[in-house]
Amino acid sequence: MIMNILSIDSSRYLGGVAILKGENLKFNITFSVKATYSQKLLYMIDFALNNSKMKIDDIDLISVANGPGSFTGLRIGMTVAKSLAYSKKISIVGINTLKSVACGFMSSNKDLYVPVFDARRNQVYAAAYKREKYGIKTLIKTDSYYLENFLAILKKIKKKKVFLGEAEKKYKNQIEKNIQNAVFVKDILSTTNPVSLAELGRKKYLEKGSDKVMEIEPSYYRKSDAEINYEKNKNSK
Repeated sequence: MIMNILSIDSSRYLGGVAILKGENLKFNITFSVKATYSQKLLYMIDFALNNSKMKIDDIDLISVANGPGSFTGLRIGMTVAKSLAYSKKISIVGINTLKSVACGFMSSNKDLYVPVFDARRNQVYAAAYKREKYGIKTLIKTDSYYLENFLAILKKIKKKKVFLGEAEKKYKNQIEKNIQNAVFVKDILSTTNPVSLAELGRKKYLEKGSDKVMEIEPSYYRKSDAEINYEKNKNSK
């Protein structure tokens, strides 16, 4: 069966939308979010469908980035994806943001691919993956880490490390002090990857079926600043 897939990534400052028809890429676009996602995302989905000569009713599966990332961006992307899935009775799956980024750069099964993004409050969202014959293996799970703690775990794995995301732009010096022969891919080249998101979505759907549209939610991996400040103020009373 040829499956038409719409992927949506609104997890970071670059958004992404792609459409796959079977194994064929029909459309792929990344865009800077100068306006808010709430203003731009639906327009980009419509733009992608029109350029693919398709309608939303032609879509069989929506693959949406479900975190980690921007709390606001994830909420908007998930709301749009769930609304489309529910109203048009389209299957939906949520895909880990870091895994989709790593998937797009896995050119070797000998290396370790390490996406790192700023989680604020002196923490990072990070994970580590390696390519295997039949898929991707997670060697360090996605979470929010203090960078020094994450690097201490990473050092124990004896493979060449390829750092993606904001590692080069924000954390290169600290990483190089702890990890020998680290390789860096610039943030602009290793950020949103809607094509990988679509491919991972198809794989998950074929293996496990659709997520439940009313139950799928973003995975934030840490408390929001508002929650942290509320708890701090509550405890200080």
